[in-house]
Amino acid sequence: MKIKEVSKIVGVSRRTLQYYDDIGLVKAKRLENNHRQYDARQLDVLWKILFLKEIGLSLDDIKKIISGKEIDSYLKNRLLSIDRLVDELEERKKLLSLILKNGVPSRPDELSKDYLSYIKNYKI
Repeated sequence: MKIKEVSKIVGVSRRTLQYYDDIGLVKAKRLENNHRQYDARQLDVLWKILFLKEIGLSLDDIKKIISGKEIDSYLKNRLLSIDRLVDELEERKKLLSLILKNGVPSRPDELSKDYLSYIKNYKI
């Protein structure tokens, strides 16, 4: 298939496909007239790229995964990272709800702890 056809099938611009080829993410076969030609194997790679982009991976990370470097461990680490981010956002959400309900608490008079310690105790 030519680049125009692949662009329609995949849903990305021709320029994006050219860029992926230029950086070695998806290597299209070059015809005698230097036009790019794609086959089912490249379509499979493009399918994976789109899914990996959808979960927030960078093109550099996707390139490592596509090349087969520790795919499972990389994805597991990414999942752990997202879990930590979700936990952090849940904590922020709780604190925001408390502030909306009660307002920003007064500055502590007692200085036996630092401000961050007070804030952490406030969230509990």
